[in-house]
Amino acid sequence: TSYDYGAAIDETRRLRDKAATMKQLGQFIQAVMPLTQMIKGAPTKASSPAIKIYHNVNPQTQTHFYFAMHEPSSAVTHDAFTFALSTADGDYTVPKQGTLRINGQDAKILLAGYNLERQRLVYSTSELQTHLQLGATDLALFYGREGEDAETLLRYSSLPSIEVLAGDVSSTFDAKTGD
Repeated sequence: TSYDYGAAIDETRRLRDKAATMKQLGQFIQAVMPLTQMIKGAPTKASSPAIKIYHNVNPQTQTHFYFAMHEPSSAVTHDAFTFALSTADGDYTVPKQGTLRINGQDAKILLAGYNLERQRLVYSTSELQTHLQLGATDLALFYGREGEDAETLLRYSSLPSIEVLAGDVSSTFDAKTGD
């Protein structure tokens, strides 16, 4: 009668916090098809030596995946960082303002250069959970950690309509670039 104490469901059949994370990751894997074919991307260095970034690219779609975690992975500190991103959409320091954070044994999977329905995801410091097209409406669900700022750069052909479900959000639109 052993029990897996690291499981998403505890011995009294209640969901642990890990269940939500597993759902987010499962929906990401199902929604982001370029994840199925990746090669090693150009080395990407974080501004903090406490953070390691693995960079992979889908050679067909040119979607970039950045996996950020502690170096070493057993570290449990709270560390801030930025990193340089270079895709067909341009060169950026991510984020433009502020920093990203890795707290404890957390990690982040960040996307760049991804065709998101009828828009282009240039990059985001939030993690994509899923996306879909419902008639004339495109929906994308991004998430982040409580208390952390996020930045998402999307490219549109015209001014988009934005609906915020929770949190404090500001947006700008540059008609020249579609950003």
